[in-house]
Amino acid sequence: MTVVSPAGIGQHRPPADNRLLPREAPLGEHGIVEAALAWRQLRPTSFRSPWQTGSPVHQTHLPLARTDHEPVASRLARALTGLTWAVVTESDDAASPRLSVTVARNDYHRVLRALTVVWRRCRREFAAGAGQGSPEAAVALWRMALLLNPTAPVERAVRVRTTVPFAAEMLCEAAAVLRVGASYQRTCGTRAVVIRDPRAVHRLLMMTGTPVGPVPVDPARSSRMPAVAARR
Repeated sequence: MTVVSPAGIGQHRPPADNRLLPREAPLGEHGIVEAALAWRQLRPTSFRSPWQTGSPVHQTHLPLARTDHEPVASRLARALTGLTWAVVTESDDAASPRLSVTVARNDYHRVLRALTVVWRRCRREFAAGAGQGSPEAAVALWRMALLLNPTAPVERAVRVRTTVPFAAEMLCEAAAVLRVGASYQRTCGTRAVVIRDPRAVHRLLMMTGTPVGPVPVDPARSSRMPAVAARR
């Protein structure tokens, strides 16, 4: 296992996809919202802390999330800065995700509680039709969703897949807050949130700091933007 600095991962190899710019976007006060979504999507379901198993605590750090994608691991580690100092470790085990975002064992349960509180607040504020979530928090949710599901720079549609309960509904409501039309569908045990309007896609990518190509122009639709969202 190799310990990798959160700011340093990926420095010695070219970026594999377009997640580099969103990874470097300023966190602001809603970085913890990004962290909560990433944690819910990537938390190691098979891991049980030593306190749960009753075994002796030998590890200095415990895993919060596991992923094969460096930009996601880097962003999550940065987003946790206000709570703790996260460490990214690299494993040689080909059977599991290559990178783990870990925190000191003494901080582990405190960080879990904080992320759980933020997730529950997001579920309440971005419940269907709630209209309580702020645009800044909505952008944070979508920035992490796009990091987890990379979009090609010239993409004319966005499809974000998630297995997290309530995440699809939250992303649709967050899109509605940003005046972006979105819908979701169940596919093979997951839910896919879809944005099909090219201009709405361009606008969302711009807000989240994702590289984009020229704004698509559809003469038949150029005079109107989606005013409502989350058609279910």
